[in-house]
Amino acid sequence: RLHLQVRNPNDFAIPNAWATLEAPTDYLGSPLLALGDLAGGGVARGEIEFTPPEGLSAPLQPVTVHVASGARPLQSQRLMLHVTYHVPEIEISIERSAVDRVEVTLQNLGEFGLSGIHIAVPGAASTIEELAPNATAKKELPLSGEVESVAVTLRGPGVQRHVEVPIPEEHVEVVPPAVILERVGFPGRTKLRVRATSSEGLEVGWIFLDGQKEVYAEWEGQRKGQLQTQLKDGDHHVTARIETLSGVAVTETWHLTAN
Repeated sequence: RLHLQVRNPNDFAIPNAWATLEAPTDYLGSPLLALGDLAGGGVARGEIEFTPPEGLSAPLQPVTVHVASGARPLQSQRLMLHVTYHVPEIEISIERSAVDRVEVTLQNLGEFGLSGIHIAVPGAASTIEELAPNATAKKELPLSGEVESVAVTLRGPGVQRHVEVPIPEEHVEVVPPAVILERVGFPGRTKLRVRATSSEGLEVGWIFLDGQKEVYAEWEGQRKGQLQTQLKDGDHHVTARIETLSGVAVTETWHLTAN
């Protein structure tokens, strides 16, 4: 729920005032909030309700509030919307049902639902629309030629999580590393920290910032690892890749704003 307060600093009235939001997220849409006539020095308040989708979501999302009087624009202000970040917890099981086919089973181990899960191998793909907490879903995919891994992709506002699991000779069950994004620091000097955890042991990790590799680390089987870089003010495209000892890889991409 977004609470908006608009003040008219003038000594004359502003007729037919209204506000709307602009954001790069579909779930916000373009809500219209009628504020009515604003007397000189007057204040109008209102609320806009919205529901972020379950699953992945960037923790801070930019929103621009536009205020107008009838057809005349008055002012625009950019805000940062704080959204709770739920780290997805899934178990991925892969079994060769035949030489040229694999059965992929996903189990949601977390407390929150997941949506729009994309499962793919080269030449074939399938989608799981909804996966409730504790629920499982199965998909069978054909293998064409030499295929090394199954890719499981989750998407949400401002973030994408891509998991690659090597195809076994018979059967494998894995829980991908937990990857948590944090921002620390103070205005004008923001640090980006990525923490990774894996019960089987971590091998290496990277951070790419706006297409450039910023940080690389070798963990040699440690169960916990950390990567850190600095963010300048502005919008950024951040990618972190984490690999485990068994070859399971998690690549998370975020669209972030530092200010």
